[in-house]
Amino acid sequence: MASKLIRTIPYEDENQTELYLRQAFEVLEPRLRPPFPLITSNPQEYLQLNHAILYGVLGEPNFAKIHIKHLHAIVTDEYCYFVSFLIKVVNELYVKLIDSAESRLIWVIQVMIDVFAVGADNLLVCLLRQIVGGDFSDGNLWLCFEIGRDLIRLLQDLAHVHEFGALWKDLVFNLSEFRTSGFSDIPQLYCKRTSSRIIKNSSFEECAFEHLRLSKTLFLDVHSRICI
Repeated sequence: MASKLIRTIPYEDENQTELYLRQAFEVLEPRLRPPFPLITSNPQEYLQLNHAILYGVLGEPNFAKIHIKHLHAIVTDEYCYFVSFLIKVVNELYVKLIDSAESRLIWVIQVMIDVFAVGADNLLVCLLRQIVGGDFSDGNLWLCFEIGRDLIRLLQDLAHVHEFGALWKDLVFNLSEFRTSGFSDIPQLYCKRTSSRIIKNSSFEECAFEHLRLSKTLFLDVHSRICI
């Protein structure tokens, strides 16, 4: 079964994360069609079902809403494991995802925010790292709007990091490149408060700490590369 999630090249080794999800989907596919069995027999089966549903969400756009309803019906850990594997997908597969899978990834992250899933704040931090200067795709722009005015503060603090600095320059000097409806200028972001759905996933102190930690981590990483 060929991958429905990522772009591949001939003779490239299979990505183990994608393979793990795909194999879970292949094994459990009969259980992913309504009517769903709503009881899992053991923790291992529950984890495998989470993997299968995630693959279905990303790989079957027409059935994504059905798969997520299935997840809502069987979840027992406040989406903790599902989110943890979403983080793994963002970190390891995001740059390889085909367009439809990337679109579904952004959508399912929005769903996790809506249901106040455990770990959704960390998921957004990981997604933030994927913002690329000069990339004006829906995924990048959705994240800018979702974070709102706090994005400006974050970009100013991280402007010394190439990827974040490039995005900041795009916002300041190349605003015309953001050819998307609903976005006009930086003051628009200043006027938009960070989504309450994000704030409710963690306390103000946790958000501030994570912001500081990310800033220091990225600074030290860049500094170490320069020294080498």
